Amino acid sequence: MTEASAGEQRPPGFLERLRASTGGVIAGACLFALSLYVLFTNEGRALRIAAALDEGLSQLVCVQSDAQPELRNDGRLVHLSGDLRTAQVGDVRVRFAYAGLSGDGLYPGSAHKVSVVAQQHQQQLRPFSSRSGHTLELLYMGQLTAEELFAKEHQLNSMKTWALRLAGCTLMFLSISLSTRVIHTLVERVPLLGGLLSVGLQLFCLCSSISLSLLTIAAGWIYYRPLLALCVAAAALVLPLALAHARAPAKKRQ
Repeated sequence: MTEASAGEQRPPGFLERLRASTGGVIAGACLFALSLYVLFTNEGRALRIAAALDEGLSQLVCVQSDAQPELRNDGRLVHLSGDLRTAQVGDVRVRFAYAGLSGDGLYPGSAHKVSVVAQQHQQQLRPFSSRSGHTLELLYMGQLTAEELFAKEHQLNSMKTWALRLAGCTLMFLSISLSTRVIHTLVERVPLLGGLLSVGLQLFCLCSSISLSLLTIAAGWIYYRPLLALCVAAAALVLPLALAHARAPAKKRQ
């Protein structure tokens, strides 16, 4: 009995838990800064890409891949589709760092078609610099129209934007949760109060992370879409008040 008791690990004391919670505050501050960076820069990136795609589609010139490059298209954004293995001397070509093999296991295989959007520079294709600062240089397998190419890019941009928004909001929630854990440590041994405060802190962290994420997103939009940014900021400020008002009648009924 005595040897077994001596071998057991004692639970961490109050000071040890408080020290760990203090470390959580430091980690939470780092995550908070990271969430601000992810959310703020993501909005500017998404809007610049969307503006560049709209600009590119409005200026796009469709050319034939098997035709001689025309001087009037020099410096313009062009769209072309063609085979990887049927080019001839004088064709507008794309330089591949690594293209792989065409065909379905048979060497050299049948030619695969690709669709390209880039800036024509004499007999070469180069990245196109848009007014928003984003460069366009698109390459897809298959014979796609210009509208299909740009629709795919808009879809990819939207998916990446929402993924980073979710990641930023999650980081915000974790940062606030870690920063407020010290409060839970101080009162967790108090009967009833510890459990109630734990639920309240989780709701506070959730509401705060959503509101702060919306405010950060609005700050990222303020230069590009000021009216929409103000609407999002207003929603971020109204959300905590609406939740508090919704909880008030429930408390009165109790």
